[in-house]
Amino acid sequence: MEWLPDNWWEILIRLGLALVLSGFIGAERAHTNHDAGLRTHILVCLGATGIMIMSEALHVQFNADVARIGAQVVSGIGFLGAGCILIGGNRIRGLTTAAGLWATACIGLCLGIGYYFVAIAMALIIVLAMIVLHPLSIKFQQKSTAGTHILKIGFTNREAMQDILGGMGNYTIAKITYENDLCTVKLVDCTKEDLDDALAKIAGHENIQSVEIAK
Repeated sequence: MEWLPDNWWEILIRLGLALVLSGFIGAERAHTNHDAGLRTHILVCLGATGIMIMSEALHVQFNADVARIGAQVVSGIGFLGAGCILIGGNRIRGLTTAAGLWATACIGLCLGIGYYFVAIAMALIIVLAMIVLHPLSIKFQQKSTAGTHILKIGFTNREAMQDILGGMGNYTIAKITYENDLCTVKLVDCTKEDLDDALAKIAGHENIQSVEIAK
């Protein structure tokens, strides 16, 4: 077995493309402050590319199954992706990063076997989807978490209370009721960020005695 294979230049092209393409994906993840960033994606892709190059060589020399080792990469990368997924409260973070690592490994397998067009197309589409669809996903996520909240507000001056509510034009107020020095406000289509902002605005007024969210 020769130390330097005849197709060494093609091997370097495959590894070089793995470095560049995975670098694009990793850079996008690093730019959005994710733990699995540039280096992680590069290592995953280079490893997958190297494994597939070795599988191809084993197939040529020993007629081994070229897909067997590559299949283990596809399933095994799930353990690394699982480490990127964090669950906090009712939110799950890291799914996109985990999927990106798996897709990066698949790009490496494509490069290792010589399917340059597939690998390059995959990388470009993945980066484009992450950049273009990120703002849309945030918008849909915020909309899906919007709900109805009822605020119980204690006040000292009813006219001041009405002025405060009149200045809340950014929120959809479905119902307002008064009972002595207590005002009940029903907010609809209100996200958590909107609710926090509304509470801060109301509580900071001098004529407000108390603000609480009704259960």
